[in-house]
Amino acid sequence: MSNSKDEGAAVPPQARGSWSGFLKSIASFNGDLSSMTAPPFILSTTSLVEFSSYWAEHPSVFIAPASEPDPAKRAVLVLKWFLSTLKQQYASRSEKLGSEKKPLNPFLGELFMGRWEDEAGTTQLVSEQVSHHPPVTAYCIWNQKAGIRLSGYNAQKASFSRTINVKQIGHAILHIDAYNEDYLITLPSLHIEGLIMGAPYVELNRCSYITSSSGYTAKIDYSGKGWVSGKKNTFSAVLYPSDGKEKDAIYTVDGQWTDAFSIKDPKTKKIVDEYDPKITKVTPL
Repeated sequence: MSNSKDEGAAVPPQARGSWSGFLKSIASFNGDLSSMTAPPFILSTTSLVEFSSYWAEHPSVFIAPASEPDPAKRAVLVLKWFLSTLKQQYASRSEKLGSEKKPLNPFLGELFMGRWEDEAGTTQLVSEQVSHHPPVTAYCIWNQKAGIRLSGYNAQKASFSRTINVKQIGHAILHIDAYNEDYLITLPSLHIEGLIMGAPYVELNRCSYITSSSGYTAKIDYSGKGWVSGKKNTFSAVLYPSDGKEKDAIYTVDGQWTDAFSIKDPKTKKIVDEYDPKITKVTPL
């Protein structure tokens, strides 16, 4: 339990009154919290329609599955790419700005376009706000040379129960031309920690899945730091044949999505690949 001295400790002194009022409003609000007006210091200057760019800030990791002929290894490369996006999607703003910020609500039809140029070639993005009530963003990211394309849509529904809980609505589909292969990607749920202190940050929870048309399923379980033990941003994942069970895993992955994680062969217990988002350079858009 926090005490009254903790409340708003990270909030600028001149904004503590409005922050305290905001917390009381959240606790008594009925409906989708995304429609609430937040205090100015917690507002971002970034539009929600720009968040789609987080999917491909490491283009070489994004296109890597397209050049792998083995379907099982291809599936684990897709899983690795997905996990590599989580730090940018859910932690980069709090790390850069000191806390998570409420993004600007895009207007209907708002477009965000860009491209990444690096050793992977040209990777392009088009993102559009396709609904205002409720807010829904659709996007397409592709690398024509590699023959890989990601398309999808997402929306959020926020509610309050001890903390802010966000249910992510939508999915993404990754298509690889060379193998006429699709991967259906679901989105994790999340909640906001650090509200009382006025320094909110995202923690993922529950699980999400990646299912391929070639017969493999990845399940990712998310857990955070508990009251007594555990590390923040922790996850574990298994990749197994879709007609099998999790105990039939051909690859396992463990670590923190904001830190290093390891991909292992469960039969030999050997590490077959590793990734550390802290030392992986982000390609500018």
